Amino acid sequence: MSNSHDTPEQPSDATQPNTPKGSSMRLNILLCILVLGVAAIAYDRMVARPAVEAAYAAILAKNIEVNATQGQVFTNIDVQELIGKTPARTFPNPDGDTVEIYQWRAGLPIRTHDLYAIYTQMDGKQLFQDGGLGDYDEIMKEAGASSRKSKVVTLTEEDIKAMSQADREANQGGGDAGMESNAAQEAREQAEEERGSSQEENTAAEDSATEDSATEDEAAKDSATEDGAAEDTATEDTATEDTATEDSATEDEAAKDSATEDTAAEDTAAEDTATEESAAPAAKAPASSDEPQAASDQ
Repeated sequence: MSNSHDTPEQPSDATQPNTPKGSSMRLNILLCILVLGVAAIAYDRMVARPAVEAAYAAILAKNIEVNATQGQVFTNIDVQELIGKTPARTFPNPDGDTVEIYQWRAGLPIRTHDLYAIYTQMDGKQLFQDGGLGDYDEIMKEAGASSRKSKVVTLTEEDIKAMSQADREANQGGGDAGMESNAAQEAREQAEEERGSSQEENTAAEDSATEDSATEDEAAKDSATEDGAAEDTATEDTATEDTATEDSATEDEAAKDSATEDTAAEDTAAEDTATEESAAPAAKAPASSDEPQAASDQ
């Protein structure tokens, strides 16, 4: 009778791999997260962001087209129909205008791409005034203002030409093709006013530069006049010194001439004295010779 306890156990194969199920599950989870992240980034960059940018560009283009057409307005209803969305939020700003926020879901569920539009109340309608991309509240905080003032958009010559072209096309049906819409006319007047202001500023700058140049020229002339006067004074001083030198030389010559004349006079007087002295003995000599003659006669 055999004993089951005496039967030896078969050794296990040490070369057989033992792969834990937990590691495989974690790897699958990480791969799924990676795939979802790549898909979210692709959706955000290729779908969500281009969609909100295209909507904003369509709003701006439609606003320019409506402003170039006389008698038409661009309301919040037109904006909603144009972009095919309803606002996620609507509220008044401190200026009394109405703000509508439109949102597109981004790649991450907790994040959105926002577009805001600002409307002003006129004749019972909400007329489009301004718009932009981004978080409206954050933009207001960064701007450091509690309200958003309306901004004046400066139109270029190309915008004015486009408005005029659209106006002519709209008036071809029965209106006057040469008549401009009020928006185009106002835009042109604004451009002309800005051009006139720029010309006035340039003219004022040129006048100021001319006055500065004239002042510098007058200062240079005054300096040159002072230099000329100083040179004339120096010339007169030199001439005075030369005259004094000539006068001194003339006085020296006159003194020499006077001394020469005095010497000549003294010489002449001395000669006369000598002549008189020599003549006196000669006169006495004949008298003495006559006396012996007289004595002999006696």
